[in-house]
Amino acid sequence: MLHGEDSASRSTIFVCRMLIYVFAMPVLIHGRVRHIRQAIRDRELVQLGCIPVPQRYVDNWREPAAVLLVLALLISLCLEPIFYCANHSSGSFDGAGLFTDLCPEAKDREVYNLMSMVVIAVYMVLLMDLATLSRHMAAYVLVALNVLPELFLLLISIGFLILMFATCIAVSSNDVASFQTFPMAILRLFQFSINTKGDTELMAIAESPLLCVAIGTFVALTSLGSFSIFVAQLTCAHHEIYANMVGFAGLRRMQIEVDSLQYLKPKTWKAFVEGLRLDEALEFLGPDRQCATAEVGQ
Repeated sequence: MLHGEDSASRSTIFVCRMLIYVFAMPVLIHGRVRHIRQAIRDRELVQLGCIPVPQRYVDNWREPAAVLLVLALLISLCLEPIFYCANHSSGSFDGAGLFTDLCPEAKDREVYNLMSMVVIAVYMVLLMDLATLSRHMAAYVLVALNVLPELFLLLISIGFLILMFATCIAVSSNDVASFQTFPMAILRLFQFSINTKGDTELMAIAESPLLCVAIGTFVALTSLGSFSIFVAQLTCAHHEIYANMVGFAGLRRMQIEVDSLQYLKPKTWKAFVEGLRLDEALEFLGPDRQCATAEVGQ
């Protein structure tokens, strides 16, 4: 997680972490425990190997993601460096001070950093449910998820081209140091494919006709071939499935609303229903009476 250089930054980081540990984590744990108890009561369990799990953990990928988030938060809480540094905050190390997390006594910092990355990533993935607030945004997310196979095909094709050209270049004779070994050739071609290459070796590449032709052919096949085909696939897929995805987005919104109702207290739900005043009769006005009422109001 973030590290603060001054006392104000460290205090802000400490407060944010405590909000996560005290408010967010217990809610997640309570929800997972409640789902397990409900599944056991309703006998909605399935076997994954020799382990029984609730049916909703198989039907909805968000539930396993929430379990992973809970585990990552628990590990982060156990390894929280601020707690280990609480009694050593006035040491002679860089960043010493109140709420510091840079003391040498902090344990397993690499594991804590990894868990922090997992927590942020899973939180961001679960935040995709906010896309249901907009029907078009939710449809866009569903379209993006449905074209992931095309993305995997693109990555496979790029990987094959990198492997083929790296093998050919590595066995050839050239004076460019980064293309004389197979691993370095793979790395440099990968940089060329994602357009992050440096300009320091371009002159040396230009002086080698064989290397210049090989890299030029590789760039042409990747940029004009694979990526252009990928864009065409995405365009066609978007036109074909977008109309259906709008309907699925509406169904997904209703599913989230139904799942959210389980978290409401009966008293809150009862007050909401009573506020609708559904037991009161409403006067129905036909088109003629509506026009007459409008004229009287004017």
